[in-house]
Amino acid sequence: MKSARIATALLLAALPITAFGGGSIDIAPAVNSFGVDLHHALHAEDGNLFLSPASISYALGMTRTGARGRTAAEMDQVLHLTGSEGDAVAYSRLMDSLLEGNDAVTLRLANRLYGQTGLGFRAEFLATVDRHFRGGFEEVDYRADAERARGLINTWVSDQTAARIPELLVPGTVGHSTRLVLVNAIYFLGDWQIRFPAENTRPRPFHLADGTTADVPMMSETSIFGYAAPAGLQVLALPYKGGTLEMIVLLPTAKEGLDGLAGRLNSDTLAAWLAGPAPTRTRVVLPKFEFTSEFLLRETLVGLGMRAAFTGAADFSGMVSGGGLAVDDVVHKAYVRVDEKGTEAAAATGVIMKTTAMPPPPAAEFVADRPFLFLIRHIPTGTVLFQGRVSDPRS
Repeated sequence: MKSARIATALLLAALPITAFGGGSIDIAPAVNSFGVDLHHALHAEDGNLFLSPASISYALGMTRTGARGRTAAEMDQVLHLTGSEGDAVAYSRLMDSLLEGNDAVTLRLANRLYGQTGLGFRAEFLATVDRHFRGGFEEVDYRADAERARGLINTWVSDQTAARIPELLVPGTVGHSTRLVLVNAIYFLGDWQIRFPAENTRPRPFHLADGTTADVPMMSETSIFGYAAPAGLQVLALPYKGGTLEMIVLLPTAKEGLDGLAGRLNSDTLAAWLAGPAPTRTRVVLPKFEFTSEFLLRETLVGLGMRAAFTGAADFSGMVSGGGLAVDDVVHKAYVRVDEKGTEAAAATGVIMKTTAMPPPPAAEFVADRPFLFLIRHIPTGTVLFQGRVSDPRS
């Protein structure tokens, strides 16, 4: 595995968020804990890895507002939620905190629902998503034209992410049985507070996990950065302009490696590592990189304990009267670019919901208690071979 996987300690999930006042729940630790769980679940993936626990949590958080019973309980456990109405309020306040007043960077977080026209979504569900997630609702017709709906969703995501996620939903992702897609998009563009001089960038050897080396463009700068060196790793904090965001880099020792670091990573150790960096004169050498990751998270979420939501036993009766919906899949794509100037990152998550087995329509009644005609015909040709009438079955 390549050391670029350190990006799993994602800047947006690792933000130090001040606890909310007024007795409301602080959702940031829940998002971070969910991110740790995702890291462990996806750790075996080969190559680079980049995702947004915040985006996935927001998309599933919206979905959770319409869940009930066992479905809701499992989602609460996986998302580290309390199961109270305060969860939605906390998502709202975190959104306010993330988006408030830093003109030096661009940070966008947006939610939207695309629901089947005429399905009759509960007004209270739509109002909750609108109030706490700022999630607008748009009716589309998956039954008649799923491709048009897919195009609308992809266009919205592309607009929100500066075209870095141009196609969240590939062909075939939604279809005639789709009834609702809950979408989150997140976008970040920020310059380093201390830039890496371009003239310092040059090829340097990068040691790969298989023991080989490769020359890659490495940036370098010596200045005052947040730095700590707990056992087995080094922690670096690189601030962005405006002072409200930073990138945290967790670099394990060669002996520890990413596998060893993953073995020690949990919510408590992550919190300790994030709190550790102190201003220190530091020479930083960091590779430039740019890549995109994409995931279908159904199996990952089932493995984490969110099972009922994907089955015919799913209870999303808080969304539509009588329920009848289940999660089909959770699609996630993320993009990151790191260079001398700063960082651009984008991610989008779509929770795709389909109809479950529909209840049978009321049974028609056919009571042959009076004389009737009958025919015997050849189906392929429609030829009537026999015909008759029953006036008295006793004869």
